[in-house]
Amino acid sequence: MDTAERAVLHRVSKRSKGRCMTTELPYEIMRQILDYIIPSGCVYHFLPTRYKRQPAQVVQRLNNANVSFPACVDVSLAATCSALQDTVCSILYGANDFLFNISAESITTAIRSKTFRKLETWSRVLRTAPRPLGPIGVHAAKYIKDASMVIALPIGYGTQEVGTLRAIVQKAVDVLRHATNMEHLTIDFQIPAWVGGHKGALGIDRLGANVDPKTGKLYVRVLDPTLEPVWRRNKAERALEPLLGLAGVKELLLLGMMSETFAEELRVAATSTGRS
Repeated sequence: MDTAERAVLHRVSKRSKGRCMTTELPYEIMRQILDYIIPSGCVYHFLPTRYKRQPAQVVQRLNNANVSFPACVDVSLAATCSALQDTVCSILYGANDFLFNISAESITTAIRSKTFRKLETWSRVLRTAPRPLGPIGVHAAKYIKDASMVIALPIGYGTQEVGTLRAIVQKAVDVLRHATNMEHLTIDFQIPAWVGGHKGALGIDRLGANVDPKTGKLYVRVLDPTLEPVWRRNKAERALEPLLGLAGVKELLLLGMMSETFAEELRVAATSTGRS
């Protein structure tokens, strides 16, 4: 490197010190760069598991195989400056679908698809105590537009198990209350059966992955989207009561087993405009 080149680099470094040079690009160019490195149109799947007999969290990303993204996204890019933060978060959290498996037990999962050749997956096991919404926090929740929650009780549940799951659901609601841009929310309440002879293992084999032919966006949905109403409210539904604290959801889909009375209460609360 000659003296002239060093002088140019010195001037650039001095001029950019304390400034976010990326945001000084024309917005269209900056957005093209961010769209290239930040995944969109994907599904992020979070579920609790065990790794070497210790609680852990699995993060799985599914995306259209026709679109290539980096394996891992460094969200620290959003911390560069406030202007860049809003754009990064609007892509990462606002342009992807999120699927949360909420349970006090470990989960084994399978997502079915007739077009697996069109899908790519990336997974990582986080050796940390699982959180109901994974790494999604209050700030990220503000950008989320599409989400699904599969909430499950363990086999042979009792009052203690219901209370444990209720506490986990409450933690999820404490975050989702800040999801002020939520357009579509699916809540699927499941009481699982024995899976592979293991008690407490939940096999999520009712999820289907498909690619929207118009937008190219990947989405995961419950294969049999039906509500299985029970005649009256029951002990299991106590675990879902924190969900009554949700509001501002534009479209709510309820699946699984819950009473018609509770389902209606939840619809009214979650789609109301006020937030507590």
